[in-house]
Amino acid sequence: VHRLPITPLMQRLIDDVSTGDVVFPDANGRALATNQLGKYLRVNHPDICKFTAHDLRRTVATHLRDLGYLNMEIGMLLNHSGTGITDIYARGRPMQRLETMLNDWHSRLNELIN
Repeated sequence: VHRLPITPLMQRLIDDVSTGDVVFPDANGRALATNQLGKYLRVNHPDICKFTAHDLRRTVATHLRDLGYLNMEIGMLLNHSGTGITDIYARGRPMQRLETMLNDWHSRLNELIN
């Protein structure tokens, strides 16, 4: 299980689009599979060009690097498993740091939108 803090912006977006327990429902009302996100958006928002969930991950990672975050930190946010010796011993998820990263991304996103 990959746990991330819910930031105020994330909560507002979830509240805006959620119709129940599922934020992005499939045709049967079940949670949409990650690999179906692009298709869901193309069908429900045809003004958006074709992309995949990996494009979103790449965009966030690129901007976080531009904001000065280290690859190791970005990897934690993206749920990449570490392969180094330190990763074997240091297993915690510093939620406060992840929340700071997400809030910094939201600030950058607001800059881009405005």
